[in-house]
Amino acid sequence: MDLLSDIEWYINSKPKTCVRKSTGLNLTKEELNSIAIEKNKNKNIRISFLVNDNFKYYVTREYNENITVEKLLSIIYYFYKESMDLSKLDDIFYEMDEWKDEVINYYDGNFKKLTNYNAFTDTCTPDFCGLEYDKKTDSYYVMIGPE
Repeated sequence: MDLLSDIEWYINSKPKTCVRKSTGLNLTKEELNSIAIEKNKNKNIRISFLVNDNFKYYVTREYNENITVEKLLSIIYYFYKESMDLSKLDDIFYEMDEWKDEVINYYDGNFKKLTNYNAFTDTCTPDFCGLEYDKKTDSYYVMIGPE
């Protein structure tokens, strides 16, 4: 997990564009293939993704195998490329009415074009800030934000 806290990567960029914060160098194949989250025999790995710029709404997915650093970054990347769950618009844009209006206007009211990435305002590019485990929810939380 120390490696995860040393990754600089913008979540809207391909996973292999990540670098080490400490050196500015690309991750090696060995680092990308290292296990980020090891699966317990008896339960799936739960990963929760932030889908609100105010930290108010998360989506949780379950995985049933070990997750390498490269696979974790790919899971995150593709999650934010997915179409937004339109039935959850009020939750996703909670306390963000102005941003919701801007996004909807940008896509000329075509909600089907919205992706999970659109939940974040354009004031800065969201980057990966690590992964935090919460015992209470038994979930790993993908930390997103400007550092």
